[in-house]
Amino acid sequence: MAVPDKAKPTTAVRVEKGDTLSAIAKDAGISLKTLYDLNPKFKSDPKYQGGNMIFSNTLVNLAPAVKTTAPVTTTPVTTTPVTTTPVTTTPTTTTVTTTDPTTTTVTTTDPTTTTVTTTNPTTTIVSVSPTQVGDGGATGGMPGGATGFSGGFTQADIDKAFKAGEATAAKVAADNIYANKVKASDKLVTLFKAQGIDDAGFAKFISDSIMNDVSEAQTLIDIYDQPVYKLRFPGMDALRKKNRTITEDSYMKLENQIIQTLKFFDLPVGFYDNRTMLGSIIGNEVSAKEVQDRAQAAQDLAKTTNPEIRTALKEFYNIGEGDITANFLNGDLAGPLLLKQARAAEIAGIAKTSGFSSFAKAEAQTLAEQDIYKNMSLTDLTAGIGKAGTLADTQRRLSYLENQTYSDREALQASVESNQQAILASTRRASRETARFSGSSGLGSASLKTGSEGNI
Repeated sequence: MAVPDKAKPTTAVRVEKGDTLSAIAKDAGISLKTLYDLNPKFKSDPKYQGGNMIFSNTLVNLAPAVKTTAPVTTTPVTTTPVTTTPVTTTPTTTTVTTTDPTTTTVTTTDPTTTTVTTTNPTTTIVSVSPTQVGDGGATGGMPGGATGFSGGFTQADIDKAFKAGEATAAKVAADNIYANKVKASDKLVTLFKAQGIDDAGFAKFISDSIMNDVSEAQTLIDIYDQPVYKLRFPGMDALRKKNRTITEDSYMKLENQIIQTLKFFDLPVGFYDNRTMLGSIIGNEVSAKEVQDRAQAAQDLAKTTNPEIRTALKEFYNIGEGDITANFLNGDLAGPLLLKQARAAEIAGIAKTSGFSSFAKAEAQTLAEQDIYKNMSLTDLTAGIGKAGTLADTQRRLSYLENQTYSDREALQASVESNQQAILASTRRASRETARFSGSSGLGSASLKTGSEGNI
């Protein structure tokens, strides 16, 4: 149980272990609100947690401190009578006369007029009952008309003072909260400026959100739906839908990696600094390796001097010359499909240039799916198909002499795919041709004639 404070035993106590403010108020016969009013620290100091936490030996005021008055000593003046103004309506007069220059003391509990006369006074002490302080104050008379004191506080005075203090504390708290909100808003605006969003409307959205007590974390989530944010980070929405959200810093690092890759392939500036294109690659999580493969395919197609490749690309997939780079760097399109389309167009274009009959789209795509064609460089592919075209021209003539047919596919199998059966068939056909002309086979002109008619 709380014990009286040594300095203020009648108006304050010290907390003991197990005490609560409500129990202390009840024991003192006052309300808990009055106790809080007398002890504002329990509300203003965070360590008390609004009065829910108190500590042993904490001072708790139970009543306003009583104002006390020390004796008033005046310097001796002339022996002029001094009159004090009465504070009550009942007149009472006390007269004290002394010729001994020592000390005269006058005490009254209901004073109105006190006359003190001395022929050689030294010190005059006037005491007024303490009850008058509580009743609103009193005025003591002293030689020379000096005022002793005037004072005393009512409960209304105390309540008013505490309310004024609470208002001041509330204003300070409100000012601090506002300053913290401004700081948080400015921090976010500065952050996004560094990331490329310098927009007054966007800054106002952030400020309004923070000032309306929306947390920083929630504000950062709400920012995703702002149009200016979507323009700056177009791939972020696709990542969010897949629960693959990354930070803006990570997004910008991916952008930089892609840009450096595309610069290496000498692609036009308009493609590697296009945020929409970059967003489609990032949003679809296209790997760095795939970006490189796409860029290589786009570069090969864009720089090729073979018009038949461009023709095949247009005929097969309706990709015009001006659409090549944009199409192959479009992250919304499947990378493997794009690379297969590019290779099929290259196969068909090179084959036509090399003397093959026209390759149908389906046949070109079938070849493009095979690893040997898919993994060849454009240079090696051109050389291999060119060699196959030369072989096909010879083998078609020899096959005709033997009343046989020779397909473009056989030529590709022998020259590009290193198919042993196709190579052997071509070798034997050439050997027979040599034998016919050298006579080593024992055949005469009649035999050749017969063979040319298809009976070999």
